[in-house]
Amino acid sequence: MDPKRLMLLSALARLVCAAALAQAAIAGKLSLFLTYAIMFAATLYLPWRAASSDARFYALDIYAMLGFALLILLCQTPLWATDGQPLGIDKLFHMLSGAGIAWFAFLSLRAERWSKGEAAARLLLAVLAIAALWEAFEWALTALPPPWQLRMHANAIEDTILDIVADVLGAAVALACAAVAGKGAGRQGDF
Repeated sequence: MDPKRLMLLSALARLVCAAALAQAAIAGKLSLFLTYAIMFAATLYLPWRAASSDARFYALDIYAMLGFALLILLCQTPLWATDGQPLGIDKLFHMLSGAGIAWFAFLSLRAERWSKGEAAARLLLAVLAIAALWEAFEWALTALPPPWQLRMHANAIEDTILDIVADVLGAAVALACAAVAGKGAGRQGDF
């Protein structure tokens, strides 16, 4: 796809995400707003990287922004309730997050000369570390005063473990898809 069109779609996706953030703030969901506002700011690297060197980062930015917007809206519905649902919609989004992180890392590290096994191990460990940091961030939000506080449910420890497993599983699936796509295209150097 044309890089200018990707840039426009990336900007539109950021506007959609900003609108979802504004809606969460207006609805008084301040911990939700805080969480995704930080992630919105942290991902500003993607369009900058796309503009400076690699237009594929626009596609990753679109994926992240539309995913964030969907998550912000879903987190405010009964569909998101995870009590008694250890494999609910939350785990699906953790898998998609792991896949997105692996995609980002794969695009960022393509120039490295690692073996496929070493690259896969590094990417999976990076996703594991980021997932653990995210879960620590969620636990830190529980210490904030209301209305910023994130409330944990009864099975919070099990949920945390399953979230991390889902992130790593999503990354593994993304890496497997990249390997199959690379073989199908006949590329030797790609994952």
